[in-house]
Amino acid sequence: MPFKIGTDEAGYGPNLGPLVVTGTLWKTNGRDDDLYQLLSPCVVDRPPGRNHPDKQSIAIADSKVVYRSKSIEQLERSVLTMLSLLAGRIPRSLRELTRVVKRDVTDDFFSRVFWLADQAVPLPVKCSVDAVGRAADRFLTQCASSDVSLLNVNAEIVLPEEFNDAIAIEGNKANMLSGCTMNVIDRLLAECEGAVLVDCDKHGGRSSYRHLIERYLTNREVLVARESGEQSVYRWLDQAVDAEIRFTARGEDQLPVALASMVSKYLREVYMRAWNGYWAQHQEGLRPTKGYPEDAKRFRQDIAQTQKKLGIRQEQFWRCR
Repeated sequence: MPFKIGTDEAGYGPNLGPLVVTGTLWKTNGRDDDLYQLLSPCVVDRPPGRNHPDKQSIAIADSKVVYRSKSIEQLERSVLTMLSLLAGRIPRSLRELTRVVKRDVTDDFFSRVFWLADQAVPLPVKCSVDAVGRAADRFLTQCASSDVSLLNVNAEIVLPEEFNDAIAIEGNKANMLSGCTMNVIDRLLAECEGAVLVDCDKHGGRSSYRHLIERYLTNREVLVARESGEQSVYRWLDQAVDAEIRFTARGEDQLPVALASMVSKYLREVYMRAWNGYWAQHQEGLRPTKGYPEDAKRFRQDIAQTQKKLGIRQEQFWRCR
């Protein structure tokens, strides 16, 4: 059976918090299968609302569509439903959540970061455990009927110090993002055998990706099928896989990419809860931040005296780009 991989990111623009790049891996009947169509009895491409009242289906779409209000509930319900299927249980803390998408993560990943060491962040934040369980059962039933499987979700969680180190090596954010994406794809490709279709959202205005594929994914000949502002497509044949990779504007129209977008966004939101929770413990009345540039500057000014008192260097938390 063929495989499908989708990747996307969250947190490319902020000065605070992590950049998260996620890939989702699926097994299906055909490389060109439309997963939205196959899973339509239980999956929708928009959150429930006046024009779409079905509150039982799982919304899988671009995270900007699902998380358009101040409530994290719909995003959380969909993401925890998918991750609970992989983990066998609902992740109940930031650490458990991280271990589902980074299977090799160690305690050092948390203990070496001052704002993560003691932050538990209990989950779910908003949605109910029962709602996640019901959605998971419904999704599994449809997967069995459609012969579709979610096999893995893998993420790179690039914390600020690591982010700055990567910029120093790669020279700019665009190259760093592409490298993280390729690392995620490489890990998921290692689980595949046979035909694989990889879908990625385009990286800014870039239209040429062949050198990245040759650097990170294969030493075999990479064929350029198309390179344009709308979509760039490449193919290669390796010992284990017959691969095609597409970088598409509005790549979130593909379900594997949409889920990757949502997982990335949810991970970043949970990590920002840890960030804001740390500072709230040390400074009363502090207004939390999402980490985006203008508000990040406000937050940095607000914590300046507390930061100095705690002996925390700016480069430990402020992203240079």
